[in-house]
Amino acid sequence: MTFRETDYPDILEILINEVNQNRNPLILRELVREIWNMHKAVPTYPGIVGMCSGNLVKKVSREEIRPGDWVCLSNTQGAIYGQVESVEGGRITLSQALKIENLGSTEVSHEEIGSVERVQKDVLKKTWPSLVFKEQ
Repeated sequence: MTFRETDYPDILEILINEVNQNRNPLILRELVREIWNMHKAVPTYPGIVGMCSGNLVKKVSREEIRPGDWVCLSNTQGAIYGQVESVEGGRITLSQALKIENLGSTEVSHEEIGSVERVQKDVLKKTWPSLVFKEQ
């Protein structure tokens, strides 16, 4: 059985669809974690993992948020991801909160840089060039 004949490509397709919908990267990070957790629970049933993966994120109203929920809150200033600690008086308190901002264009001095990680977009070509075919 090849990789294509399994249900794993369907799981990858779910993630790629989320990326193509310009979803918040914090949601994608949690999707990958939850898909991995489901895979560990039922490793021989990737079809079940794929079926469940499409239901990992659900839009809800502010009124439906409960303490203990993991949520991504979006507003005009960006998105915040975290665990709901409390919901009181028209305010939501998140613990373990993370925020990603779109900075547009920005400048960073060398002194401010601790480390750099570059995404290698030509790994297949460098590792196994005979598998890279020219597009026609």
